[in-house]
Amino acid sequence: MQLYLDIHISTEYLLETSLFFLLFTAGLVLFMVIYLIGFIKRKRTKQHLQSVYSSFLTEIILCDTKEELLDVLEKPWVQSLRKRWFYDEDARKLLIREIVKACKSLAGVASDNILWLYGTLGLQEDSLKRLRSKTWFVKARSIQELAEMRQNDQITKIYRETNSRNPYIRREAQIAVVKMTGIDGLRFLSVLSHPLSQWQQICLLAQLPDYAEIGTDRLEKWMKAPNHSVVEFALRLLVHYQRYDLISSVEAFMEHPNAAVREQAVKTIVALSPDTALSALGARLPTGSVNIKRCYLDMHQSMLSTDTAGLSSLVQDGDEDIRTEAQRLLRRLSPVHMPATEHVKTIPG
Repeated sequence: MQLYLDIHISTEYLLETSLFFLLFTAGLVLFMVIYLIGFIKRKRTKQHLQSVYSSFLTEIILCDTKEELLDVLEKPWVQSLRKRWFYDEDARKLLIREIVKACKSLAGVASDNILWLYGTLGLQEDSLKRLRSKTWFVKARSIQELAEMRQNDQITKIYRETNSRNPYIRREAQIAVVKMTGIDGLRFLSVLSHPLSQWQQICLLAQLPDYAEIGTDRLEKWMKAPNHSVVEFALRLLVHYQRYDLISSVEAFMEHPNAAVREQAVKTIVALSPDTALSALGARLPTGSVNIKRCYLDMHQSMLSTDTAGLSSLVQDGDEDIRTEAQRLLRRLSPVHMPATEHVKTIPG
């Protein structure tokens, strides 16, 4: 028995459906065309402004006196530029980016000229406005701008963000306060409740001056901080500023519960006292904890030491991992310390 399904679709319905899809497709194509036209227009405008800004900043950079700077601002083409674009928000954002980029690569009088222009045009108000933004990347960029343009009068506002819940804002604020005030900017370490990544620690060290005085009390406070990453960074500071007077207090951190702190403690001791580090640690092996023994093995391997006394005692250790590592290191050193027990055969003449 065959069943036939008759579907009756009216001609009017087909026409309406076809017309709907036709209009939808035409609207989508029209939207794409308008968007592309706008995109190309914005791109060309940006390229044009970058070219004009480049010429403008070049003239500002080459000035030697304040009178010359004022003369540049009074030029007809600069006045036209100010009237046409300096009141456009996007154009001002682009100008700030070009100014910040130029300031990063300049020094001396040229850098001072760029800073003067930033202040004269009132661009710091734009950066401060974005600092109040709720969007994290807008706020982070504004912090970068204020730091690069040395707006030290805004340090208090930036300092508030050094313990921000947003890691990107927090990172930029920490780098900014150190860049602007040097070692004093590290005071946020005393109240930091969020972890300080190892990459961030390296970035902060890069902003610090190579030669500076850092108080012992401050270092010892950070070394006792409940935030393990702050303790790790304090140990890095000991190496950075060659604080040999605090080397004796570092040994205690080789038994710290945090692995990163233990590792940095070893690196600190090796960096500050390479000649006595391994022997001092080896003397603590008989009564030392598992952490001490692991630190000894790490240091032994990093220093490529040929001393086997400490390794021999660890071959019988109760921890399997330590025994295995000690045996591995001994096998590596065995050709060096293998006793000469073989006899050389002589050929009868």
